[in-house]
Amino acid sequence: MILGHALGYLVAAALQAVAALGLVAGLTRLLSDVEFGQYGLATATLHLGQSVLFFWLKGSVSRFHAAAGQEGRLASFQAAVRRWFIATSLMGGGIGAAVALALPVSPGLRATIWATLAAAIAQGAFTLVLEMHRAGLRVWRYSLFQSLQAALSVALSLALVLAAGQAAGETGAALAMAGLALSFALCAAVDLRGLRFWFAGGQPLPGEMRAILLYGLPLSLAMVLDAVLATGDRFVIAQFHGEAEVGPYAAAVTLAHRSLLALCTVVGAAAAPLAFATIAEDGTEAARRRLADAGDLLLAIGIPAAAGLAALAWPVSEVMVAASMRAEVAGLLPWIATGALMHGLAVHYFSQAFLLARQPMALVRCMLPVVLAYGALNIGLVRLYGAAGAAYALVATQALHLALSIVLGRRHFRVPLRGTTAAKAIAAAAMMLAALRWMALPGGMLGVLVQTAAGAAIYGAAALALDIANCRARLGRRLGLAA
Repeated sequence: MILGHALGYLVAAALQAVAALGLVAGLTRLLSDVEFGQYGLATATLHLGQSVLFFWLKGSVSRFHAAAGQEGRLASFQAAVRRWFIATSLMGGGIGAAVALALPVSPGLRATIWATLAAAIAQGAFTLVLEMHRAGLRVWRYSLFQSLQAALSVALSLALVLAAGQAAGETGAALAMAGLALSFALCAAVDLRGLRFWFAGGQPLPGEMRAILLYGLPLSLAMVLDAVLATGDRFVIAQFHGEAEVGPYAAAVTLAHRSLLALCTVVGAAAAPLAFATIAEDGTEAARRRLADAGDLLLAIGIPAAAGLAALAWPVSEVMVAASMRAEVAGLLPWIATGALMHGLAVHYFSQAFLLARQPMALVRCMLPVVLAYGALNIGLVRLYGAAGAAYALVATQALHLALSIVLGRRHFRVPLRGTTAAKAIAAAAMMLAALRWMALPGGMLGVLVQTAAGAAIYGAAALALDIANCRARLGRRLGLAA
């Protein structure tokens, strides 16, 4: 079941990755280094804002939707969610507007702040409905609108920047963010089932809003800490080395996260609602079996993806970013790919232990030392090595994050870990890298596509030979060759 649900999310994740990579390829060529650095800071601020304002609601939907449906109080639960969203949006919008008006910044950067604020609220509304679809196991509806938003984001952002041309002046980053905001708003407007959620009636039951708040606030704090881990380095780079230095680092992070971390997100998106629903229906042991399958899938696809991205760092950079950034992006990619894999395992698999056990404060305690180490390492290493120092700090702190998620999470809910799957995936990835190193393949876009296809084929053959996660039997059942 986990594979079927993951395949549904994979379509949307693949299109999101293509869209994000298209934006990097386009915007690094259309914007100046400073403007692309501002765009990188704006997307980091957007991520942080989503974590502060709306992730606690999204997490509450994921955790309580199944139980509310089984108990016949879904309408009242959704009414409570709507009320909290409106209150949070008004608070966040007021704070964001005050910041935009008060900061002594250039007109272009001020316009970027306004566009980022609009994108934050539009994304919050859009992703909240998506989470309702996901929690309700409406996988293909989730994927449809996620895919539509990805396509619109690249089309609208690039179109606005191109249409403005020289008239854009210093507002290129603001136009790109405005395109992103429009993509969220348009998708929210055409999702008819989502519109029914927003305009439905109903009143929250007594204590329902309080229950959402008590569960969500610690979770929000944990996700703010996670957002700091994901975005804080860009602000440190800007502080010590300027906005132009942020550009290559932001490009490398986007390439790694939208190709590698997206795979981890796919598995997590499939596993979490299934695990919550299984606990409600069949108990914790059945949920552990579901999670074990998710862990196998995550290791089987994450390890070769990280290895492949690191090996293809230069040809990928040559194709995807402007010439002025290529060498720096290629040097950063192997480090960021390693950190992204560890982050994906920690957040999208092992940290589920805290959520399944309803212990969000334990998740906060797990992440706090990671964030403190991250801040100290970033300040020290970025001052000395620039963006490369941020990449070194990322690997070190994500290793700590993964270790603490495994050790501390098991105190609350034992998330399964099959070491044999990891060992076999590493061995198959090593075979893939050795074969790619031996093969003489072309460069450019054709070379990237050929090497990616060849690597996937070689890894797939090795995975079947080693029978990673019992894949031979699974494939046989899919093909109707096994009982």
